[in-house]
Amino acid sequence: MRNIFKISIFGLLAAVVVGAISCRKNVSETEANSFVDKVSVSFGNDQTENRFRILNRGQKTLTWQLDENIDWLAAPVTSGQIGGGDSAFVVLAVDRSGLAQNQYSGIVTLNTNSKTHTIEVFLNVDMYQITVINPVFTPITIEVDTTFNKSGSELWKRQISAGDSTQFGYFQKPDLFVFYACTQGIYGDTTKLGLKMEWDEVFVPVNEETPRIYLNVPKEYFFLSVLNPFQTLNPLWVNAGTQYEKIENIIIYQSAFALSTGYYRALQNTLIRALVLGGTSQVTWVNGDQFEFPFSENQEITIQNYNNDSLKFSANGGFHYSISENARISHNYGDVIDFFAKPAKQ
Repeated sequence: MRNIFKISIFGLLAAVVVGAISCRKNVSETEANSFVDKVSVSFGNDQTENRFRILNRGQKTLTWQLDENIDWLAAPVTSGQIGGGDSAFVVLAVDRSGLAQNQYSGIVTLNTNSKTHTIEVFLNVDMYQITVINPVFTPITIEVDTTFNKSGSELWKRQISAGDSTQFGYFQKPDLFVFYACTQGIYGDTTKLGLKMEWDEVFVPVNEETPRIYLNVPKEYFFLSVLNPFQTLNPLWVNAGTQYEKIENIIIYQSAFALSTGYYRALQNTLIRALVLGGTSQVTWVNGDQFEFPFSENQEITIQNYNNDSLKFSANGGFHYSISENARISHNYGDVIDFFAKPAKQ
């Protein structure tokens, strides 16, 4: 005999209302969380305007204020508010009036109710330029040795944001362009992830037309991002069970934003695995099933965790720029030179 439970409509509605109220009490908005898409801004000889983007990765309102004290720089808008999950562009403009041929630099500070960001600004006036482009997924640190060149500085060091570029200026074409550059994934402020990718190069400028140097990651490697709208994950294995295995002891929280991790070896049998935090269940992603490598330079995959399982998501997303697509980031001039990174010795 079946047991039949009678529930009045009033009682059911009351339960729903109480449940909704109790759930609402336990849910609070996350604090404003600022992210800036550039660590430096460069103005080539003919460029008068550039911009960077502020994102609010939290839910509460982000307030921001731009501070700068550079004679040749101006910002039409210097403060504002950004709602949760939204973004805004900050435009910077330069005035070269009265400036002599040279390379100039300064710093702007972006103060928010989340954190403070420092952004370097570089300006060229009538200089021979060498443009260095970052087509990968993390900021590249580059150090240029000018010992043998006709320049007043012994060493230049800059950071180039993902998908951005910088222009090094010389009074005349240098004999050599010698540089070391590196990049690596990072978690939080200090934890390094994946492989450190390095470029250690010597370039000989030939033409008077400004060259464009692309710092690429070869097709034997990939960049990994994780989109996690479900259970919190920890730790993460990449290339599990192979000689290229990397174990990342990081916590991948629930978020509407993909978490960028690092660069890893791309294998036909690449397997990525993560445990559900505090449990024994796991999520697994395999090349050829949940994702598929294009095996091309500057490749990226984004994997997604959903309901303790994984979905086939996307490959080769993010900031991938091939040489044929260089006009998308306004570098449609000069000779193209490709350099490919190598992983640092472990």
